[in-house]
Amino acid sequence: MLTDELEMLSALGLNKFVDPSTLVEKAIERRDNPVRGIALPWSKLQGFEISKEGVTLIGGYSGHQKSTVTNQIALNAAASGHKVCLASLELTSDYLFNMLASQSACMGDDMHDEYLHRFGKWADDKLFIVDHADVMSPDEAIQLIIDSKRLLGCDMFVLDCLMQIDLGGELEQEKNFMAKLGAVARTYSIAICVVHHCRKPGQEGEAKIPGRESLIGSSHLVNASSGVLMVWMDMDKAAAKQRGEELDDSKPCFVI
Repeated sequence: MLTDELEMLSALGLNKFVDPSTLVEKAIERRDNPVRGIALPWSKLQGFEISKEGVTLIGGYSGHQKSTVTNQIALNAAASGHKVCLASLELTSDYLFNMLASQSACMGDDMHDEYLHRFGKWADDKLFIVDHADVMSPDEAIQLIIDSKRLLGCDMFVLDCLMQIDLGGELEQEKNFMAKLGAVARTYSIAICVVHHCRKPGQEGEAKIPGRESLIGSSHLVNASSGVLMVWMDMDKAAAKQRGEELDDSKPCFVI
């Protein structure tokens, strides 16, 4: 009777039961060839890797360079031999390309045309940009990530930002979406980086360095993630630098 039911489930593609003995070789392979993550571009964070089988949240207050930090991670990944797909749902594709080029050159928007051509040629088949600057449905985002892996061979997918995914303001939808992202990351062995906003700080204001509890939404966001990077910029120090004032170097300009 049990055999008949298992055969029926198998025919329907619903049989999820496996014999432990069939997992031996897979376990040995995973032990002998562990999946390495994607390294970050900063020496002080070499102990932290972006999981290639999980979701990494990158959060911070508005204006604290979340996207800039994420772009730098993507550029470093591409320079290290990983293919990266970026979906910046708040920026046009040409604007994002210009940002990436200026960061690669370590300068502002004053790059000469020749450098843009050289960067574009270098980035071909390394960086892929999604041409969609608008709200996106959860199903569209999931399919994009799968397609980036299956069709382009991408190792990393950047989703910037979670607020541009139409989740209807429902915590249950948010929970389900994050769970699906995690499942896709594990199934397709792809690193998924999701940029997200922090809620407005209290009395201390933005002088307080945010923690993972500062992210907008429920705790499911963090619980469903392999890692969380919080970014913070000393806005007062940045303003003083712009004014040409003497800076207090006993305090950091930036914290990740």
